[in-house]
Amino acid sequence: GHLGVDTTGTELPLENLFDPAEEASLRTLLVEKQRELAQCTRKTSNLPAPEKKRLRNRHASCVSRIKKKLLMYNLQRELEASREDMAQLNVQVTAQKGTIRYFQQLTRDLIDRLRTYEPEYMPPVGLR
Repeated sequence: GHLGVDTTGTELPLENLFDPAEEASLRTLLVEKQRELAQCTRKTSNLPAPEKKRLRNRHASCVSRIKKKLLMYNLQRELEASREDMAQLNVQVTAQKGTIRYFQQLTRDLIDRLRTYEPEYMPPVGLR
C-alpha cells in the first residue's frame, strides 16, 4: 500500500493508520462531545465567568481535536479516490497512445501507397 510516516519518521502503510472502526467511534464521540459543549453553558450558569470560559474552551478544544482527526479520514478517502482516478486516466492515456500510433502507421502506409501513383508526392509537414 501507500506509505505514511509516524512520529519517529518510520514509514507505515496508510491502511494501518486509518481504521474504519476507530473512525466510527470518533464520529459517535463527536456527537456526544458536541452535545456536551451545547449543554456546557446551561450547566455552568452558576460559576464565575473565568471558570465558565475555561470549561467551554476545554469542551470546544475537545470537539476541535476530534474534528481534525475525522478530517484526516476524509482527506485519506479523497486521496484514495484521486489515486483511482489517476490510474483510470493512465489506462485511457495508454489506449489513446496506441490509437495514435495506429493512425500514424496507417498514414505512413497510405503515403507509401500514394507514392506508387505520384512518386513526387510530399505530405504536409505534420504528416511526414
